[in-house]
Amino acid sequence: QILEANRHTERMAEIELARDTETLKSVNRTIRAEVASEDVFVRRWRPSFGYAVALTWIMTMGAIAYAIILTPLQAPAIIAALVNTSPIWGIALGVLGVSVVKRSADKKIT
Repeated sequence: QILEANRHTERMAEIELARDTETLKSVNRTIRAEVASEDVFVRRWRPSFGYAVALTWIMTMGAIAYAIILTPLQAPAIIAALVNTSPIWGIALGVLGVSVVKRSADKKIT
């Protein structure tokens, strides 16, 4: 039974590795197409997205700070409501982080 369990574990690892390999190939094809593109927007989407996220973050935090300063009694409710934005910010900052890392790798390659 142990041998069968090990065989099954190895097979599952092989399947996962194959899936991850295909995913990385797809991402690499996309990034290569982006770098080779003559279209300015295609080459600039990562910096544009970064600036958009930064601007949105500044505006959101500024609005929250302003609301808390104007209505300090509502601060707990405002901060509690901010928790509801966590999934949105998590995704946006995650995409931004991957973009920054990939751009750094692209620069090293070129």
